[in-house]
Amino acid sequence: MQVDVRLVYQYGYTWFSLNGISVKGYAWNERNELLREDSLAGVFETMTTAEDFEEILKKFNGLFSVIVQREHSVFFAVDRTRTFPLFYAEKNGRLIVSDAVYEVIGDHFTLQEGAVNEFLYTGYTTCNDTFFTGIHQVQAGEYVIAGPQIIRQFYHTYATDNKIDLPFDALTDQLCRIFDDTGKRLVAALAGRTAVLPLSGGYDSRLIACLLKKHNYKKVVCFTYGSRLDREVQVSKKVAAKLDYEWYFVPYTNGNIASLWNDDELDNYIPFCTNGTSAVFLQDFFAVKFLKQQHLIPEDAVFVPGHTGDFISGGHLVPGLTQENLTDAIIKRHYTLRKGDKSVFQEHILNTLRAIPPAENFENWNLKERQAKFIINSNRAYEFWGYEHLMPLWDKELVLFFQNVDHRYKIGRTLYDHVLFTNFFHPLGIAIRKERYPFILQKMVGAFRRLYRWLYRDHYNFKFTTRYFSRNRKTDVQWDSTTVNINSVLAAWLVAKLRDKTETAESLRKWL
Repeated sequence: MQVDVRLVYQYGYTWFSLNGISVKGYAWNERNELLREDSLAGVFETMTTAEDFEEILKKFNGLFSVIVQREHSVFFAVDRTRTFPLFYAEKNGRLIVSDAVYEVIGDHFTLQEGAVNEFLYTGYTTCNDTFFTGIHQVQAGEYVIAGPQIIRQFYHTYATDNKIDLPFDALTDQLCRIFDDTGKRLVAALAGRTAVLPLSGGYDSRLIACLLKKHNYKKVVCFTYGSRLDREVQVSKKVAAKLDYEWYFVPYTNGNIASLWNDDELDNYIPFCTNGTSAVFLQDFFAVKFLKQQHLIPEDAVFVPGHTGDFISGGHLVPGLTQENLTDAIIKRHYTLRKGDKSVFQEHILNTLRAIPPAENFENWNLKERQAKFIINSNRAYEFWGYEHLMPLWDKELVLFFQNVDHRYKIGRTLYDHVLFTNFFHPLGIAIRKERYPFILQKMVGAFRRLYRWLYRDHYNFKFTTRYFSRNRKTDVQWDSTTVNINSVLAAWLVAKLRDKTETAESLRKWL
């Protein structure tokens, strides 16, 4: 089969190619050696079979994509989180592989209406679908081999394969050791560069700040953005001050966002961010531009977001999952961007499930779909401005640990939060908990919060942002700070653009 590899995006991490092997990102091997560029590509030089390819991928710990071209075949894969997306399509006996979906659509395109409709509810296309008929994406933890025929195979599924059957105290000790190893790898990967932390008031980014502090890493800058009225901003500032880290606040006022808005930049960013599968992500976009524009971070800075401690810890698990209620639970959790008849998605979801227990299926679906294509995809906002990123909470050792922990220690983040507060937050004096109230005060607090949301909920000034998108393309969704998620508006806007009869394959490519 003739293969045409088209690698377009060189934002942040860049592609390295040698002897028919192209790699992006980095990986730790089983000897705990950090591999990048030539050393990463070199691992695949002697590989000849699917078994060889899968074995290498299983051993890797990192953020990477790889394409290996041989005389009569091509192997390509993404990491466990689909950090750097890959797309492919067979056209007239030729296989096109690219990191940009708009390079694959050819002279004409047909929208895959089922996938587009699902996108309006989720903010991402599921399975290996894209917006376009006949064009596929490589899923998280998957590799593809194209020779006489195309073969797809998962080398990683988020399912229990080596259950850790230990008492709570022993699990605590093991998790502390893994966090320590993760911190060491984080520091080594930073290699003396400035770590930039999007520090919220939550626990995950705070944990990363603690790991850097514990390992005495001094080149750390923290930032947050939005409205000063937001409690998370105040928590972020307190945590940074206590850890003696530099901290910046980026106000998302009308004037500040307007000063950062640039249509040409957005015309380049949006196709890179959405890439035929995902919603427009703008939350960090303006803050990163502000930090860069004001020279508050160096050119070689590395962003280290808290993706996604809430997921690996079990924070998304719900009790009582069964085979009968599993698809309903997935729809209730993830198909939230609009109202409507969601039963039409039941059969499609069933076809993506695997022969594993319901709770594991629930988490595996979350990883392959929302985490990979929505949460992890938000890193495009860092890459676009020229920065690399690291995700220590997706360290392989940490992921495999939580993947195999009994669910009773994961629901409600029981084990994770215990370790964070006992071993990190309390010792460092930053044990600021999320607000909780006795039952007798809940009704009073609830009434106050409803009033507060009505007055101030739009902390990130989404109304101002969505107004720009609504000015030139009408959608069936309008911004409402009490009922509508900004992702609902931006998803509807993107679909309206794709369905515009004046758009052609050529015009979409020029959008790059």
